[in-house]
Amino acid sequence: MISSHLYTPDKLELVLSLEVCQREIDELKAQSPLEPKEVLKLSLERSIQAWYFTDDGRVCAAGGVAPHEEHEGIGIVWLLVDEVMLKKYLFTCNSMAYQALSYCFNELGLYCVCNYVSLNNKLSIKWLKSLGFEFMQHYRVFDDPEVIFDEFYMYKEDFECVT
Repeated sequence: MISSHLYTPDKLELVLSLEVCQREIDELKAQSPLEPKEVLKLSLERSIQAWYFTDDGRVCAAGGVAPHEEHEGIGIVWLLVDEVMLKKYLFTCNSMAYQALSYCFNELGLYCVCNYVSLNNKLSIKWLKSLGFEFMQHYRVFDDPEVIFDEFYMYKEDFECVT
């Protein structure tokens, strides 16, 4: 059974035990030269709030929301998962995703959350759409010119309509 936990810095080593799935690794490599564990550590450090998820004692996912560097009131949401979470449980965790989004909008007072996803990551795109995220069709390339990303977003008022 999947359990969610509030991330605290004393749990860093535990959360870094996450075996990020290959699809996520490919996406991270297309964005940055950093190794996945470095990206995870930086994401945790930069987040206003972060969570990690366990299944039978193993860390199966970690996610959070970081402040947008240029726009106050916008959060950058992120999630990294292992293979089992991606293939078996991603869509069953919508209630936890809604709780995290509710925290972003109602507790943190954000008016918008966003990030980028690779167009190759079709399962994640399908999941994000199921949560109510919209896509800008504003494409971007990061480090790998062969991989195209699209920005996804959700405004607070749209979240209130979905839930």
